[in-house]
Amino acid sequence: MRGKNTRTRTPPDRLKARVPATAVESQRSQHAAGGNDSSEESHGARTRHELLNSDVDALARIRHSGTVPRAANVFTFIKFPEDIDSSSRSLLCTCTSLPFKYETIHELNKQLANPTTALTDSTITVVMGMALIAECFGDVESAHMHIMGLKQIVGLRGGIESFANKPQLQAKLHRTGLVYSICTGANPVFHQDTTSFVSAFDSSSELTRLKPSGASSFSRSRCVVQALGRRLYGIFKDVQGLSQLINDSHNSGQKIQEMSLEELMTSIQSRLLLLEFNDNNVLPELLRLSLLAFLTTVFWSFPGVKFEYPYLANQLRQACLAFTPTTAGESYLFAWALMVGATSVFHDPDQTWLPQRLRPLIRDNLGRTWFEVQNNLRRVMWIDSIHDGPGIEVFNQCLGETGDRSITVRSNSLYC
Repeated sequence: MRGKNTRTRTPPDRLKARVPATAVESQRSQHAAGGNDSSEESHGARTRHELLNSDVDALARIRHSGTVPRAANVFTFIKFPEDIDSSSRSLLCTCTSLPFKYETIHELNKQLANPTTALTDSTITVVMGMALIAECFGDVESAHMHIMGLKQIVGLRGGIESFANKPQLQAKLHRTGLVYSICTGANPVFHQDTTSFVSAFDSSSELTRLKPSGASSFSRSRCVVQALGRRLYGIFKDVQGLSQLINDSHNSGQKIQEMSLEELMTSIQSRLLLLEFNDNNVLPELLRLSLLAFLTTVFWSFPGVKFEYPYLANQLRQACLAFTPTTAGESYLFAWALMVGATSVFHDPDQTWLPQRLRPLIRDNLGRTWFEVQNNLRRVMWIDSIHDGPGIEVFNQCLGETGDRSITVRSNSLYC
C-alpha cells in the first residue's frame, strides 16, 4: 500500500465539473456596497434554480428507489443560544420528511433570493441540514453543491473566524465540513489551525478538567502505537480519552458540556484528516482510517440512520487487505480495527473477505465469549452505549455463538 501522501484529496471529477452556482453570488456586491442590483438578482435567481434542480433530480431518484431514513427529528442537534427564526426552524424540520422535500427546496430558494435572509444564521442552518440529508442518502453530488454554497455564504460573512462570537454555530459548520471530507476525501472545507497537533485535552482549561484519569488499561495498545509516531500517538490517546469520557458520562448519567465535546471531537477529526505518512508502513494509515471510522459513530449518530462513507470505507478496506500483522500487539490492534470497520462503515453484505479475516483474529486475540471480546475492545477503545449492539451482531456472525444473553444492548446516545 502506498504512503498517505498519495491519497486523493479532492472529490471525483464529476463533482469538480459541476461548479455550484448559488444565490449568494448575487449577494456579493450587495453585501459589500449595500446596493440592490435587479440584474444581479435575476442572475442569482437563475443560478439558484440550477443549484436546486440537482436536488430535485436526486430526490426523484430517492423517491423512486423507496430509500427513506428511519430517524425522526433527525436535526434536533441544531441548537443555538439564540433560536433561529420560526419559519426557518419549520423549514429545517420539514426537510426531514421526504414527501415535503420539494417544498423545502422551494422555500429555501425563496430564502436565498431575499437579500435580508440569504446570509443569515437561519439560512446557514437550513443549508447545513440539506447537506447532511444528502450525505445521509449517499447523494454526494447534491451534498457537494450544498457544501460549496455553504462555503460561499460563510465567505461572504467574513469567513469561519467571523463566527467566533457564535461558537455553537461555528462548531456545527466545522463538523458539517468534516463529514463531507470523510465522505469524499476532499480537504476540510473550513480549515482549522492544527499545525501544533497538541492534545485536545490540553487546549483549554475546561477540556483539561474533563481529561479522564487512570489510563493503565490502555497500556498494551499504546505501547504499539507509540512507536508509530508522536502525532498519531497523541491523537490515538485523545480518542481513547473521548471514549472513556463518553462511557463514564453514560454510566453516571451526567451529560458532557456540549461545547466541550464539540471542541474535542472537531480537534481530533481535523488532525486525523490532515495527518500524513511518508513511508510504506501500512499500520499507521490503517489506524488513522480506523480512528476516523470509529468517530463516525459518534460524530453524527442518529438512531435508525446509517450514514454512508464510501470513500472512507474503500480506503479502510484497502488498508485492511494490504496489512499483515507480524506481532501479537499488531494482531490485537488489527482485530480491533476490523471490528470498528464492521460496526461503522463496512455495510456491504458481499464483503466476504471481512469475516474470513476477522473470525480467527477475534478468536485468537479478543476472546471466545462476548464478555471477553468486549473487555479486550475496551482496552483499545470502545463506547458501550454505541458499539455494543452492532458489535454483538458481528461477534455472533463470526463465531456463531450467542454470547451473554444477559447483556442489555443500549440504544445509541447522543452527546452533542
